[in-house]
Amino acid sequence: MAQVNFRIDDELKANADALFVRLGMNMSTAVTIFIRQALQHNGLPFEVKSDPFYDPRNQAHLRKAFADYEAGRNFTEHELIEA
Repeated sequence: MAQVNFRIDDELKANADALFVRLGMNMSTAVTIFIRQALQHNGLPFEVKSDPFYDPRNQAHLRKAFADYEAGRNFTEHELIEA
């Protein structure tokens, strides 16, 4: 049987350990279940989304707004609400 080592935040591990105990398993069993599910789904067994803040369109909007601010352009209340 193979052994896998990884590092995670201490608080994250403690919270996960407590959850898995409530579910009747340990960390090793939980990780094994995750890997089996990933293999069965041929990918992660859940949806992974990025933070919309980092969406390229939002970043472009923020860069433009900052450039307008730096250039001294004044915004109307309507423009701020629409943005």
